[in-house]
Order: sequence, then structure tokens, then C-alpha cells
Amino acid sequence: MWDIFYYVFLKIICGWPHSLLDWDVLFLLPLPWWGPVLAPVLISLLMILWGTFASQFERAPHSALSNWRVWVLNFTGVALALYVFMADAIAVVPRGFGPSARCCPNDSTGRCFAWRWP
Repeated sequence: MWDIFYYVFLKIICGWPHSLLDWDVLFLLPLPWWGPVLAPVLISLLMILWGTFASQFERAPHSALSNWRVWVLNFTGVALALYVFMADAIAVVPRGFGPSARCCPNDSTGRCFAWRWP
């Protein structure tokens, strides 16, 4: 819920984001992560819904490692999500970490996005 209310209060306090498609710097470590405001909001909603759903049913106890397919799918999803958010920064890492800290995300929608470091 933190992510959702973070953007709600930013909108109330300073009028940003203008839309759910505005770019935001989501994290800076281990590399800069960029994405539209919509991404963390949807991920937060998904976690709230899934956590609520998963906690409503009792399950028979069994070993957590017994269903290896679930773990493989989980880690594949995590790796894919990390790559999607950090793809632009990963592309410039061979040039050193300085350029990766200043690179801008590719904007396939044609909107211009620029980030200036002070």
C-alpha cells in the first residue's frame, strides 16, 4: 500500500505525477531502475490481492522445496521483472558505472524523458 499512497500524496502535495504513465526513478541500487508510475502501483495491487487471496485458505503442511516448479517460475518472474526495469542501465554498464548512473530509459512510446543529475 506504501507505493500507492506515496504517489497519491505526491499528487496532492506537488501535483506530480501528471498521469500514471509518467516516468519515475524507482530505485538506484544496484543500478538505476526507471519505469512508469503505473508499474509499482500495479505490482503493489497485485501483492495486496495475492496476499489477501493466499491468506484466506488453509493448506496441508508440506515441504517448501517439494514443488520445485513453483520456485522456478517465481525466480524466473523475479529475474524478468528486474531485467525489464534495469535494461537501459544494463546496456551501458560496459562503459562503466558513471554512464549507467546517467543513462535515460528508452521510450518506445515516443515521449521524451530526460534525467539530469545535479
